[in-house]
Amino acid sequence: MLQKLNSRKADLLIIIIILLAGLKYTFMLEKGLDISFYDEASYLYWGIKIPVEGLPRTDYAPLYAFWYFIISLIEPNRVNLFYLNVKLMTILPPIIVYILLRKNRVSIPVSSTISWFFLLSRANAYTWPKVSHFALLIVLFILILVTRRSLLWTSLYASLGALVVSYIRPEFFMAYILSLLIFILTATLGKQERIRLPVLLWYLLVTVALLGVFGLPVSTDRSIIAFGQHFSRNWVSWTGSDLSPWTNWREIVAQNFGTADSVLSAFTNNPSIFLKHVSYNILELIRNASTLILPTFFPKGKTSLYIAALSIIGLCIAKRSTIRNNFREYKNIILFMGLFILPGLVSTIIIQPRDHYLLLPCVLTAVFLAIIVDSNEHEQKQANYTKLLFLGLLAISFTPYFAERIRSDRPGPNLASIRFIQSLSIEETVYLLEAEGGYHYYLDDNFHRIAQYAKNSDFYHFMEERKINMIMVTDVLVEDSRFRDDAEWIDFLDNYSTFDFTELDVLYAGSLLLVHNDLLK
Repeated sequence: MLQKLNSRKADLLIIIIILLAGLKYTFMLEKGLDISFYDEASYLYWGIKIPVEGLPRTDYAPLYAFWYFIISLIEPNRVNLFYLNVKLMTILPPIIVYILLRKNRVSIPVSSTISWFFLLSRANAYTWPKVSHFALLIVLFILILVTRRSLLWTSLYASLGALVVSYIRPEFFMAYILSLLIFILTATLGKQERIRLPVLLWYLLVTVALLGVFGLPVSTDRSIIAFGQHFSRNWVSWTGSDLSPWTNWREIVAQNFGTADSVLSAFTNNPSIFLKHVSYNILELIRNASTLILPTFFPKGKTSLYIAALSIIGLCIAKRSTIRNNFREYKNIILFMGLFILPGLVSTIIIQPRDHYLLLPCVLTAVFLAIIVDSNEHEQKQANYTKLLFLGLLAISFTPYFAERIRSDRPGPNLASIRFIQSLSIEETVYLLEAEGGYHYYLDDNFHRIAQYAKNSDFYHFMEERKINMIMVTDVLVEDSRFRDDAEWIDFLDNYSTFDFTELDVLYAGSLLLVHNDLLK
């Protein structure tokens, strides 16, 4: 009992140290991190609009949007809300990783080192969108809950948890189906343990409630969009095309896969180009995963890949006896870690090994390796608080400020643009043409986005039809294929004043804002 109490005090000390290191790392975050648009901004906007518009679509991370709604009750300002969420999604996962490792009897030095490395890694503050970090948090909580439980109870909790995570990232519905099958087989074939009827009814009630409220977290439409955009990203890199993979992806997919409306039909329509895409992704996966959860001060490229591979091989050889014993001891949690890793790996191979897809598989793989190599049920050494405190303070002192990577007091271009538009204090309805991905998400509700990809006619007709009265002129907009070759757009840029527009220079953003004079009165 005394040893257990001593261990808990040591763990609490380490958790406080990781928290302090995280607070230092994210201090003045907005100086080093610009506002994010597109997916992350959409989740934020859907969250704050839940009281008015309800939850977003089932396959658009409704639980992550709900998380934004919850923290918006603390911080209603949209820009500040964005940075608050980034800080939470940067600091909380390393802390929960530490708790999971210690729950599985991984030593304090190994657990704290992995958590600190993760805090400072490319997988953390540098990886977008943060919906993957939120999904990781829930998965880590689930694994803490199922640690050292029987297969029956592990499969019950894991299946329910996987269903919850499916409403954050839909690909984890695969983990739900597999966990549910294991639960059914264990419950029907197992002879040593039975689930009591009230627990089973509770499980069914929660499952039916989730499915009834949210529906099935699968969508062919969402999957083909993700596949199409990321295939297009690869295709553009192969061909050198100047088309945008994010806004011209339908054109690129049609060129390569014809009328494909699902990932499966894309494969059947053109298996050779599909397999080229997959093989390219596998090579990228190997390159990207090797350094994802290492601190950013580690060397990049093949050096880190070789160091990581040799270290893992060496540890496995040196501790092969421990590994065999720990596989037997922790077989249940290892099985379900594998089930949660699987959807992420499938996504990286079929879609693309971008960091946010690799986040969960890489973190859980690191946890898995730590458990099988270092976990020791019998070795519970007396904690030396003085030594822990000294090493903890050393770790905090070596923790950089994230904002140090950009040594400037200037805000990022997105944040500068938002602040500049807010400074105009416009109350009239604004139809803002832009190509950056969603300034309006952070502005008042009188602002409406007109996306560049909505243009399907000559510019003057498009401007009149969409009632455009504000334009953010950036390189992305000017170079977009829909605008670049449009003579009317070129004429407008040369003669905007004749259309009653005024040019405003957006300080620190490197862009121009064209505003109709009616908005400036």
